[in-house]
Amino acid sequence: MEQTRLISEFPKKNCSKRGLQDFLRRLRMTGSIERAPVSGRPRMVRTAENVHAVDELVQSQEDRS
Repeated sequence: MEQTRLISEFPKKNCSKRGLQDFLRRLRMTGSIERAPVSGRPRMVRTAENVHAVDELVQSQEDRS
């Protein structure tokens, strides 16, 4: 197996057979070692700018009542 050969060739890397197997499979399938984009809802980013914009929006709605 390729994993076993790589582990014996690079013993200081401390790789597992399963990790190398996944890595090699991804490399063969995609031709790249980049991770695929994740599915699902994107994570929200809380920045000072976004917090300020939401605060202004809430205040503008309070003035309407």
